[in-house]
Amino acid sequence: MTDTFISIFDQDRVPLFLAPQAGVSESPFRRLCREFGADVVVSEFVSAAGICRGNEKTKAYLRFHDDERPIGIQIFGSEPEVMADAAAYVTEAYSPDFVDINFGCPVKKVVKKNGGSGCLRDLKLVEDITRAVVDATSLPVSAKTRSGFDEATRDPVGIGRRIQDAGAIAITLHPRTRANMYGGEARWSEIG
Repeated sequence: MTDTFISIFDQDRVPLFLAPQAGVSESPFRRLCREFGADVVVSEFVSAAGICRGNEKTKAYLRFHDDERPIGIQIFGSEPEVMADAAAYVTEAYSPDFVDINFGCPVKKVVKKNGGSGCLRDLKLVEDITRAVVDATSLPVSAKTRSGFDEATRDPVGIGRRIQDAGAIAITLHPRTRANMYGGEARWSEIG
């Protein structure tokens, strides 16, 4: 199945990805989106710590149907070792087509624990998490990120290069900073 995920980038058109969205990207919605043309879907983000604790509610977010493939499971957290353990578990127990790392969530309760876009305050941590996840799984790894934590740290190219250099094969950019949350104008020029 991993080859299917990688091959979508060899098409004559840009593949359509369903963005992972907490509280939205559940299996029925993902299946509906696949039926209506999404090439790739991604689970809503799942806590790496919850995965490692074996939390049953957390495990429910990891389940998917074969007709959702290619599918990625998105994980978030702030500790490279925990992220690696979660990626290894997801790979072994669920066999998605890729593992996606969330460096983009701006929600306060996630950021205050240094998860999601909270990681963007420490780009070495972003690299360390990415490298740990890449080393822990045989699957392709991608990452979703924002352009920076705030305007002072805005550097989407630098962030993207660090993620790429740590081994991720694809990057999704939300062209806002964490400080922007969901407001203001997205800087589409940062995407190209």
